[in-house]
Amino acid sequence: MKSILREMPTREDMKEVLAKLSDESDTTLAIVGATLVETALRMCLRVRMYSDLTPADELVLFEGDGPLATFSSKIRIGFAFEAVDPVMRDELNRLRTIRNAFAHSKSLLSFDLPAIRSICDQLVMPDVETGAPWEVNGDEVVWVPKEPRDRFIVTVRLCWLFLYQGIHNPPRWVQP
Repeated sequence: MKSILREMPTREDMKEVLAKLSDESDTTLAIVGATLVETALRMCLRVRMYSDLTPADELVLFEGDGPLATFSSKIRIGFAFEAVDPVMRDELNRLRTIRNAFAHSKSLLSFDLPAIRSICDQLVMPDVETGAPWEVNGDEVVWVPKEPRDRFIVTVRLCWLFLYQGIHNPPRWVQP
């Protein structure tokens, strides 16, 4: 079962998952969306590690009380080893904060709650994304995700794509 949970979806799978997630509850979207990004970050870190790392070694690192068991620790290590830049680190931390709020709340939350909306308003990736829905600004068509839920979805998609690229194009050490 754990191997199924660690599998990385393909780009096509991710498009389908995000399309389906868009129709789900805010809680499901927040938890599953951020978890998909966390899984991508884990894989991005894993491809930068020693290639002969055994499955048991990987479990010790990424599971239970391992040093990379939490989303927070993955973000810190990803930044320290330049797998993510400062902007991505901050976006990942915002996704983590939102996910944790939804996952640990004693009541049902919504992206429209002021505290959640405030964090979503701080997400910067949606402000540079192009796609639908569209807003016409003169002859220019630009993406303007104003709703917190939309901003969260766009950020999940872009973080996942960035990390996906890092998985398939990791830096490789070349001995001089």
